[in-house]
Amino acid sequence: MRVMGVLGLSTILTVSFAGDFPPKKYAVQLTATVQESPAKITLDWIGDPDSQGYEVSRRTPDSGWQLLGKLGSNATSYTDSNVQPGKVYEYQMRVKMTNPNYRKADNEVAYPALSKERELTSPWVDVKDSNQNWVHVSLPGAINFYAVDQLPLSEAAVREALPEPKDQRDPKKVMAEFKKLFQGSDPQRALTPKENQVVMQIHRWLGVDEKSKHAVGDWVVAERVLATKGDYVGQWAATKVPYFSPTEGDFVLASNPKAKPKSMAPFVEMNFGTEPGVSPFLVDFDGGKVTYVRETTKDGKAKKEEITTNAPVEVLMLSPDGRLIARDSASDEANKEREKHREAWVHRIRQIDEEGKVVPSGGGAGGVPGNVPGGGPGGANQ
Repeated sequence: MRVMGVLGLSTILTVSFAGDFPPKKYAVQLTATVQESPAKITLDWIGDPDSQGYEVSRRTPDSGWQLLGKLGSNATSYTDSNVQPGKVYEYQMRVKMTNPNYRKADNEVAYPALSKERELTSPWVDVKDSNQNWVHVSLPGAINFYAVDQLPLSEAAVREALPEPKDQRDPKKVMAEFKKLFQGSDPQRALTPKENQVVMQIHRWLGVDEKSKHAVGDWVVAERVLATKGDYVGQWAATKVPYFSPTEGDFVLASNPKAKPKSMAPFVEMNFGTEPGVSPFLVDFDGGKVTYVRETTKDGKAKKEEITTNAPVEVLMLSPDGRLIARDSASDEANKEREKHREAWVHRIRQIDEEGKVVPSGGGAGGVPGNVPGGGPGGANQ
């Protein structure tokens, strides 16, 4: 079991009885405990002796309110096990109380309807903090490490999009198409692995930044990073981060106004798994660019020819909990989940680029909105 944190918060449920001026208020002090494995969120509260029961509902950014459970008068907690890592959940509660006016004569109550119901039910009350802001109870963001080099995949996609012969292609058109398909920075594009390094891709889910309140609510991608044998794969990497801006009423792109050169302004440093207990350890890898000598015979003469080819990459990693993880580039390149997350990320960035909504952003490391634990940029801190 891995408990990720406890969030203290309070809200007030109000039930009004005839003759109570002002209405009687029942304060319910709530505590939310978030557990990653198995994934669940538990709401705890101190029960009220006058309560006849509680109801809990929730919603996510992509769904309306749903009733989770009707609880008895002695209930002091509710566990929501139908949750997924990377999702943000908002909760509401309401309380039922015994009606002190039930079955009283009409002349004993302010109006007859007050004596008809055995129980009184409060309105739904939002679970908010002391500043009346929504309390987003979210599970830690999932993070995935893939044995994928995005550069040759994007270059192949450019060739497919521009089928004319190479010598007839307009270089400006080629570069424009490439920048649509490859969203990494120029330094990432230029990365050249050493003998003990392999190119990988990392995806991380970001929810809502606790400091800036910026809502990302989607996956972000480190297009192309180098992982070193005998070291942790998780690292800080520059990436593009779309987030929802209430001021703009739309998604915008976080930026670093102090970036040098200016072409790096749309890229912000993001933590892709340097926190303790998150990143796997790169044990070994094989494949990639392979060079060998082929001997042939022509006209009775022996000839040696040096051949360079790209072999599928196989990666062996050790997870923080001691499991060996084997990945290979052929499977990861075709991985539907990876493709879906990356395509959605690229699509949103292209939409923002077309509308020109790239703005400076506060909060988080390097001006990045999102759940960015682990301090400022740096190497793996395992």
